[in-house]
Amino acid sequence: MDISPPFGYRDVKALNRIDYVRFPAQGEVPPFVKDTAIVPLSIGEMVSASAHYPLVFVHDSLHDRVGLVAMLGLATGENLFYTASGWKTDAYQPAYIRRFPFCIAKVSASEQTDPNLLVCVEKDYVIGEARDGYRRLLDDDGKATQEWQKVETFLREYQADLERTSAFCKRLVELKLLDPLTATFTQADKKSWNVSGFLGINEGRLAQLGEETVMEWHRNGWLSRAYLHLFSLQRMQRLLHDKLGLSAAASEGLQRQD
Repeated sequence: MDISPPFGYRDVKALNRIDYVRFPAQGEVPPFVKDTAIVPLSIGEMVSASAHYPLVFVHDSLHDRVGLVAMLGLATGENLFYTASGWKTDAYQPAYIRRFPFCIAKVSASEQTDPNLLVCVEKDYVIGEARDGYRRLLDDDGKATQEWQKVETFLREYQADLERTSAFCKRLVELKLLDPLTATFTQADKKSWNVSGFLGINEGRLAQLGEETVMEWHRNGWLSRAYLHLFSLQRMQRLLHDKLGLSAAASEGLQRQD
């Protein structure tokens, strides 16, 4: 059995009844978060996240699909929301981070992918015996504790939201609404640089959607999410402010490659 770990996870295993799991301490974040400039986001989080992050799309060449992410920094490996004391308290923390060390992963055997998903946990956070700081989540009969019931509900609801996000992204691709997105930053000393590698919705083509498609997008809640994405691009300036530590250090412009 081969389990494909999600982005950022190192090595995961199926959760079973003999496992004792260490939950992250207050303020602790997954190891990969400290050195990443993006984190996956679900469509249900866009309202909360848009107040803090630029929400953009990325192309996953490995799986040939588009995903939604929150930008955490302006350079590879740069996370401007992580500090020595943990995640910035005034910023929304994405569910992808909050679910760690748990996840729901795909399983394959004999080169065939199982359509069912499996609840997994990062191996570094699991031991097979009782120890301070570790919690057993299933009893000898495999019955879930109340604590685990809450975690499992969160994981499954989040997974369902990720599937809704995939449907949204797939429709954006089908309708050719995404363009390469480049942010150009100019500092007070006139030095400028570009941040690229992301995709953004073309507002002009979005406005030209047919009536039937607009109704479909209203029903699915996609139209409002599309404009939340466009609104969130204003947060690029906050990233620059945090990066430079200055209140009015630069100007910023967005360009799309048609």
